[in-house]
Amino acid sequence: MHIFTMCIKNIFRKKVRTFLCITGFSLCIMLIISISSTVNFAMYFIESSNLFYKGKIVVVSKNSYFIQIAPVGSALLEEVGEQIEEVEGVKTVVPAIFVYSISPEKRFLPTNITVGIPCGKWSVLTGPLEPDKGGRWPENNSKEVVIGRYLADWNNLTVGSKIVIRGVNFTVVGILSPGLSSILSYMIIMPLEVAQEVYGYYGIVHMFIVEPMEGLSEEELAERIEEEILNVDALTTEERNQLIEPLLNDFRRWSTAIEIFSFIIGSFFIIVLSLINVYERRREIAIIDCIGASKHQLILIIILEVVFLCLIGGAIGTVLGLLSSFIMLRWLGKISPKILLEHVWVVINLSTLVNVFAILLTMGILLGLILAIGMLRKGAINILRDEI
Repeated sequence: MHIFTMCIKNIFRKKVRTFLCITGFSLCIMLIISISSTVNFAMYFIESSNLFYKGKIVVVSKNSYFIQIAPVGSALLEEVGEQIEEVEGVKTVVPAIFVYSISPEKRFLPTNITVGIPCGKWSVLTGPLEPDKGGRWPENNSKEVVIGRYLADWNNLTVGSKIVIRGVNFTVVGILSPGLSSILSYMIIMPLEVAQEVYGYYGIVHMFIVEPMEGLSEEELAERIEEEILNVDALTTEERNQLIEPLLNDFRRWSTAIEIFSFIIGSFFIIVLSLINVYERRREIAIIDCIGASKHQLILIIILEVVFLCLIGGAIGTVLGLLSSFIMLRWLGKISPKILLEHVWVVINLSTLVNVFAILLTMGILLGLILAIGMLRKGAINILRDEI
């Protein structure tokens, strides 16, 4: 208990040294959280798209590029849907259009994604998810939309609010909280015919979502569709995931590189801080040694002080890292605080944070011990002589 009290007094007596040590460790933790959080959220945003159309086939025009939820460069006549329905083994066919709205500002995510789906077929996109209490789905061919929670929070919209899309007035009749995927938070969902009219896609859709009959595999039905219908690609769940895998691998490599970089920077801070913390205490260590303290007691004092400083700095760094990462995601992606709080453990890679924290703490303790033992071997008299 006496040693514990001594450590606390030492920490608060040397305010400049304590401030530098806590600040350095805080910056290490803050750097790890704030930089890696953006990559973690991006990976979650992409990987969560894997949940869409599971067990179904997506038919797009040949040579188009499909990014998990929607194709890029695909355009198909609605009549193609009738041809798909005639293929043996097809249970349902749902046409859809997707329009990405990108702000001229540099942003991490699209401003919004407008989706047109035939009325009554909403579940092909949202699954069992329904609009929040007090909302409903748009009626057939009406100027009504359901919007994601992010868009509602960011623009202060509620059920009954009026919005303008390409010069056309719409009424918000439902708000969709993210359940299947965070991407739903950025969507504006409206009837297919209304979307075609607003965006000028008369008689054109971007893809067809095809459900196979029971007992028929996706792969077998996809082959039939591609054999019987020209200039289309029928993508199974596995094929869609394979298309995005290279991008996910790039993100994983980037995340690993960030973690390594953060660890190197953190190690540098810890080495400098350990040198400051022990070297500035040469006289104290010599005096404690002279008054009869054992080497084990000196070592315990040093360990406790390093642990206290790291814990205080780690707590402050975690809070600062959370705030800085939230600010970064708000600035890059215009993501509302509510969504960030809902996905706080997605933003923070807890296992990485704990591992790095433990490694840096261990490194600080070991370096402190090595320096302290080196001083004790030098002898208290020699240390005090150098101080004179």
